[in-house]
Amino acid sequence: MGGGAWYGGNIDLMLEGAYLFASQPSTGRGGGGSVLLRWNWLGGGRFVPFANVGAGIVDLNFNLPSQRDGFNFLLQGGLGAHVFVTERRALTAEWRYQHISNANLRLPNKGVDTSAFLVGATFFY
Repeated sequence: MGGGAWYGGNIDLMLEGAYLFASQPSTGRGGGGSVLLRWNWLGGGRFVPFANVGAGIVDLNFNLPSQRDGFNFLLQGGLGAHVFVTERRALTAEWRYQHISNANLRLPNKGVDTSAFLVGATFFY
């Protein structure tokens, strides 16, 4: 989409599982999943920057005084880039902001905000 314009690229639909582990201020775990949309800016050769946004659900057991355990929503967005090493394989780095809360369905609900840095290999089929 976008032809030869600076914003030209494509969109990916992603399904992503989540496993969360907390060690401070108390230990806890969480798990769930999200649906994300990723916009890839094409035209830079082997370097392909992207932006993504998504939403999902997560079950928390963090034992925090400011956030209720149980069913919560997960909102996230981030920026990153693929550096292709072959036609279908790339090294990928990304920063992602994540917000977890229960949308005031239960109190307390101050939310949990995190920044995640992701580095890995991506395989395109």
